[in-house]
Amino acid sequence: MRVHVPAQDAREAVRQAAATTGDADVLSETDRRLLATAHELDGTLVSDDYAMQNVAAELAVTVESISQDGITERRDWRLQCQGCGREFDDTDHDRCPVCGSPLERKNPS
Repeated sequence: MRVHVPAQDAREAVRQAAATTGDADVLSETDRRLLATAHELDGTLVSDDYAMQNVAAELAVTVESISQDGITERRDWRLQCQGCGREFDDTDHDRCPVCGSPLERKNPS
């Protein structure tokens, strides 16, 4: 068996793609490394995880699903305040900077 550790530039590409799609907070470190490896080696990612598939689509990485249907479109998630309803692109916060209520991911469609 051979273990591959993705290069820093591949990991950075995944970080930027996940920030763009709004999936940064839901990806584990293992998810990020798998995405970076598939991106770096021009491989195919095999996963049923929709967040991983979404980021892979942003990176133009081929994805195969295992037992569920894969994503049909890439999405750029936003955060919505559960108190005042404001929407934010910035996913670095878990509370609304206006009213302090919790923020949750919102389907952009």
